[in-house]
Amino acid sequence: MKSNANTVEAASQSAVETPVREAKSVKAVTPLAKSTAATHVSRWWVRVIIAHPGMQVLVFFTLLLLYIWWIAPQNSPPLSLGGLALLVTIAVTSSRLHGDGPLELGFRLDNLGRSARQVGVATLVAVPLIVAAGAVAGGGFRLHLIPPLSPIGYPVWALVQQYALQGFVYRRLCNAWGRPGIAAAGAAVLFGAAHYPNPLLMVSTTVGGFLWSTLYRRAPNLTTLALSHGWLGVLVMAVFPPELLHELRVGPTYWSYH
Repeated sequence: MKSNANTVEAASQSAVETPVREAKSVKAVTPLAKSTAATHVSRWWVRVIIAHPGMQVLVFFTLLLLYIWWIAPQNSPPLSLGGLALLVTIAVTSSRLHGDGPLELGFRLDNLGRSARQVGVATLVAVPLIVAAGAVAGGGFRLHLIPPLSPIGYPVWALVQQYALQGFVYRRLCNAWGRPGIAAAGAAVLFGAAHYPNPLLMVSTTVGGFLWSTLYRRAPNLTTLALSHGWLGVLVMAVFPPELLHELRVGPTYWSYH
């Protein structure tokens, strides 16, 4: 009888311990499964953000078009500032993720002389071409310019554009494609497309974008490129007829010019 009692007690204890062991087993597996899923998601985001820099350019360009075609026409300062802040955040975050410091981006002085010579020659060659094109289009030299487009003020805005074009778009396309020449062409096409539907700006920014990207590859310096961009932009505004420029408007505001 005692033996039978021991047998029953052992069986009962085994029946109790079995679910406990199973529960412990489940607890041991569950965190591992969660960890694996978390690692999978983390790696997916890493692939999108870092391993596919072209995706960063696509997101940035899409949001830029959204800003030009929907946010800017709202004439809401808070909305406009928020949109610009988001675009700047994307570009700056991308630079940080890819380890682009000030020197790599082109905020530097050590190559200023070399860049100034190359960019200066290209700019001087462009000047008579722009003046001749303006004359053919029926324009004349106009000294009255919109204040932000002054020879001093406009290069500041041009510096922001050159950072976005060279320091972000061109560099990420180089990362994505591995071919600087094709990356320069891609950056130029996107730069021109951002100025739709202004035909004069689309042509000039596509040509200028390719030229500036090529010069940036040789000697990355955003200061010289901003000066070239700004001064040539002021020249275009001065020599082309207003009915062709529409005050350099792009997006839906292009058609509201009178």
